[in-house]
Amino acid sequence: MNQKLSWLLLSTLLGGAVLTGCSEENPKPTNGEGDQNPTSKTPTELYYANMFGKEAMSTYYYWNKEISSDLDNWNIETNNDPIGTVDRIRYHQGDKYIDKWSMLTDDMASFNSSVEGVSTTFAGI
Repeated sequence: MNQKLSWLLLSTLLGGAVLTGCSEENPKPTNGEGDQNPTSKTPTELYYANMFGKEAMSTYYYWNKEISSDLDNWNIETNNDPIGTVDRIRYHQGDKYIDKWSMLTDDMASFNSSVEGVSTTFAGI
């Protein structure tokens, strides 16, 4: 009887792992009612950029508690400017931005060049 119980337990655990192991890691944008809407007003690329920006700033951003109200108001399904949103809500006091380094970009080539010290601006001598 002990062997039957262990087989039952093992098959239950394996069955549960198979059924729960197959889920989407990145959910598709919805129309707000839970079903997928391929004709959403926000293109998929913008949706995922918004999702990434909001999640990263909520989880890893140093001043996430200070900007929590802006993060709460960030609607990832309707926002059309995730790069501008990150720029606008990064930590500041009045008009003075305390956080001068955080950014979201869609131009990796320029970003890599700037990190490597390559500049595209004209510097007169």
